[in-house]
Amino acid sequence: MDTTGTEVRRARVGDAAEMARLAGQLGYPMSAAEMGRRLEVLLASERHCLAVAAYAKRLSGWMHVEHRFSLEGGDRAELMGLVVDAAARRRGVGRALVDAAERWALSRELSSLTVRSNAVRLEGASVLRVARLRAQQDAARLHAGGHGEVGGGTTVTTGKARSRSGVSVATLRKLALELPDVVDVTTARRIAFRTNGRMLLCSAIHKSAEPGSIVLRVSAGQRSELMAEYPEALYLPPHYASSSAVVARLSRLDRRSLRAILSAAWAFVTQQAAARKPRRLRARKR
Repeated sequence: MDTTGTEVRRARVGDAAEMARLAGQLGYPMSAAEMGRRLEVLLASERHCLAVAAYAKRLSGWMHVEHRFSLEGGDRAELMGLVVDAAARRRGVGRALVDAAERWALSRELSSLTVRSNAVRLEGASVLRVARLRAQQDAARLHAGGHGEVGGGTTVTTGKARSRSGVSVATLRKLALELPDVVDVTTARRIAFRTNGRMLLCSAIHKSAEPGSIVLRVSAGQRSELMAEYPEALYLPPHYASSSAVVARLSRLDRRSLRAILSAAWAFVTQQAAARKPRRLRARKR
């Protein structure tokens, strides 16, 4: 899908059919009529913002953010849904929609934006941004002793989390296995984790890598942004430069930064697995 000239604008009831189509990609199939009824209710409320990325008569994505209030978190914006068309991913559509959500939150003087679990499907750099939000939510919850609503009152920041003591292999294993469909395939020779039948991360055993490093699978775009965000923790030896990967020093990471990097890697590998599955099915039918 050519997304040149895509406009991010407020959703309309007339967008119901296209938004319903995209909702199916998010895992919530519904009819255009049902989507239209929901849009009528939500668009009438000033506490909801629904925006779409529009190109000609088609939509390449939509987002829904809500102004919420709770005893635990007070006022905050919550990203209730965000989806980018499978044919338009990795072209900046998700980033533009996240930017729109942040602008709306700021316009209402809300200092925090949280992410509703399992309510996003997007691409590239946007995956990383959402992963950071979720990592910040988890860090805030842990800091509060694990009580209250996940993500309540978490301020959206992009601070570079660093730790001089680093994280242990046990912590790496715990955080990796918290992600959906991840399995531990560690051997006596190296640490390794897979998801959806594909490698997620493993020990960096090549001689060009520093001791205590791991290799995580990420896209080239994610790698550039991650290395800019965590320059002390991430690096790229020549041996790995041609791969969809980045190398991390466990000694320079803390739980929050490791969780964000793992989430970005998991999103990349999961998307790669999903993209290849239809091809295999077509091959079998032949």
